[in-house]
Amino acid sequence: MFSQALARIGFVNGVGAAKPSKPRKNLTGDPYYTDGLRAVLFFAPGPISLEQIRTIDAWVQPPLISFDSFTLK
Repeated sequence: MFSQALARIGFVNGVGAAKPSKPRKNLTGDPYYTDGLRAVLFFAPGPISLEQIRTIDAWVQPPLISFDSFTLK
């Protein structure tokens, strides 16, 4: 977003959700968890302000996250 090249963003279904209580492992065995969605980014050649970035609402909508109770372990 701060590169001033991001024009649109949308989400599609990916690998499926993995909860922190039951994480998956990547190729090197590191655990990870995910909401299961993949971000799709569209870039423009010219500068795009933060106010001009648009979402693709017809695609999957990610759940709202509250960072008040979010902790990393």
